[in-house]
Amino acid sequence: MTTQEPIGEWFGAVPEWRRGQRILAAATGILFVAFCALAPLLWLVARPTRMISNAPPPRWEWSAIQDGSAMRALETHAKETSWVTFHMRGVLNEALFRIGLLENDQVTIGRDGWLYFAETLLWKPMELAATREKRRAVLRQAMEATAANDVRLLVVPVPDRVTIHPEHLPPLRPADPGRLGLYDEILADLSAVGVPHVDVRSAFLAHKAAHPDDELYFRRDTHWSLSGQLLTADLVKNEIAKRGWAPLVPACPDIVVEQTMRRPMVPGLVAMLGLRLEVDVPDDRGSAFLRGLFEDWTWRPIGIRDPSGRVGPIPMEQDDAKVALCGTSFSESFGLQLIGTLGARVDRRGVSSTGRSFGGFRAVLRSLGKNGFTPRILVWEFVQREYQADWLEVGSLRD
Repeated sequence: MTTQEPIGEWFGAVPEWRRGQRILAAATGILFVAFCALAPLLWLVARPTRMISNAPPPRWEWSAIQDGSAMRALETHAKETSWVTFHMRGVLNEALFRIGLLENDQVTIGRDGWLYFAETLLWKPMELAATREKRRAVLRQAMEATAANDVRLLVVPVPDRVTIHPEHLPPLRPADPGRLGLYDEILADLSAVGVPHVDVRSAFLAHKAAHPDDELYFRRDTHWSLSGQLLTADLVKNEIAKRGWAPLVPACPDIVVEQTMRRPMVPGLVAMLGLRLEVDVPDDRGSAFLRGLFEDWTWRPIGIRDPSGRVGPIPMEQDDAKVALCGTSFSESFGLQLIGTLGARVDRRGVSSTGRSFGGFRAVLRSLGKNGFTPRILVWEFVQREYQADWLEVGSLRD
């Protein structure tokens, strides 16, 4: 025996729409379908959008065509670079963000205008315990590899923003005490192996307590501010002096420290929210609401004076430098501030935004002894969150 749903009664309970409402609904539907239908045409005649989620175009290789991966890549590329996707997804996400209902796998929306990289809230105690000896073996390799080339190693572990500013997390997602203690795990490993290092976290927390209005990180970007960079550069300079390495760092009188500059930027975490914001375009685009999410990027230009007296940019590779820096995207701007603070040349061939913790270190090792490249101090920067990523997987620095 079956029971039939009283469909007629259910529909009868729904108030009938007036003629104007039906026309509005039909017009909305027609416009929506027409807008979607424009996607292929717009993709052909308009330039592609430049969003952080953009997928690269497919590789038109025979093997990729045979297994269908080329067409799937083309579909993803066309969708993510489409102006239809840009506006439809952007309007929806902006509306959800305004009312506090936007959910994102990569970004956690905090209080007081702060955003957090969701990865920095994860805590992996079992994996950390299981890989402790392997991590320390890698650190020993680093010490042996640098010592074999008469290079002094100085490690700069950069704390995650959540470690310094957990107070801005959303009330329903407080910081895990274990995750906040991840920096202790890093310091314990460095101390156990005897790796020279600086404790950036302690310096940042002390500065935060003494100067609460001087923010060391951007509120809506994963990176540190100019204040954070300068404070860390001072730590490195003081540690070099403390260890008696200062005579190894010859001063360069041609280094020029210029006046601080400032301009608005699209923060990295905002770009990951799927709003109507493009990357690598002038920052004055977008609505007033979107421009309100921009942050002021302050930097201190550092240049070098050539024999003619003209000040120009400092090359990344400095074969005659006695200090070398390797690290992540944090070092892209930190490297120049380190040059300005030391008043010396610093080779930055090991700075890579895609190399994570080890790519830059390996690049420096491969270059030692070539073209007269013989640094005496290697500053190795990596970010706290990577201790639960590539540090759990690395087998050897020679990989």
